[in-house]
Amino acid sequence: MGDVYSAISSYPIARGYYQDAIIAIADIDKEKVVDALNGLAGTYQDQSNYAEAMKAAEEAHRSAYEINYKKGIAASLNNIGNVHWYQGGYDEALKYYAETLEIRKEIGDKSGITASLVMLQRKLDFLSEEKSCTPPTAGV
Repeated sequence: MGDVYSAISSYPIARGYYQDAIIAIADIDKEKVVDALNGLAGTYQDQSNYAEAMKAAEEAHRSAYEINYKKGIAASLNNIGNVHWYQGGYDEALKYYAETLEIRKEIGDKSGITASLVMLQRKLDFLSEEKSCTPPTAGV
């Protein structure tokens, strides 16, 4: 339900569902906890609350790593990359995106690979456009 409410920009409701899910399934399904933490991170990103987004993404990463949940590791790295990106840390973000792509290739996640490649292309296009629009510095 968190995904549904996040998709329609009802972020407080989405956060509530993600947080309830984390509590309800904490001892039952560790992968679902990681997925909920990653969803929570995305919700915070959508609201430009980058400190909370990073906190949730890092918790998802630690939890996914502990149980060797590669898909969750990739999603959390992607979320961490997003936080860096939205805060202007483009080079750092690209490192996380590249690591995400490598993990998705390793586990054969074809839809994840496609999503990573499309996103990377868009990010690189953005950086290319930003460079071409930057006026030269006076006296250089």
